[in-house]
Amino acid sequence: MSSWARYEPYDLALQGRIFHVSFNTTISAGATAWAQVKTNNKKVTVVHYELVSLTENMRFSVYEAPTITDGTTAMTSRNVNRNYVETATTQLFSNPTGVSGGTLLLVHGMPSGANKVGGTSGHADTWTLKPSTSYGLKMENLGNSTNEFVFNMSFYEV
Repeated sequence: MSSWARYEPYDLALQGRIFHVSFNTTISAGATAWAQVKTNNKKVTVVHYELVSLTENMRFSVYEAPTITDGTTAMTSRNVNRNYVETATTQLFSNPTGVSGGTLLLVHGMPSGANKVGGTSGHADTWTLKPSTSYGLKMENLGNSTNEFVFNMSFYEV
């Protein structure tokens, strides 16, 4: 038997330990928007995230430990087991400023079709984030018109 614990998302959801956050924003043509994930003293494991672009080509990037001025508009995460009242200690903001530097962790491109249909990209990638660290989420509209972008993330804390 292994000496390490394996956390299964299904079991964690039943235990009231999985949280979900959704964020949507409108981004002008050629513009960039930022969001922020700010961990506290716990390790945060992202078990699923989804990116949705309604009409335009988009690029989504995640930076670890950038220089960042914390956002002031909090995004509310919800416990996915509605029978539990526990809340996440991880903070999420939709409007950080002064973001620069950091370690680039991932980049996702989201092409739109010739008919400007948009696209969805769901990922079951598992990322364990460092405690007491900020992460910058960069959303770039690469198209020629205003676009709505949606970000969904499910995570747990240990």
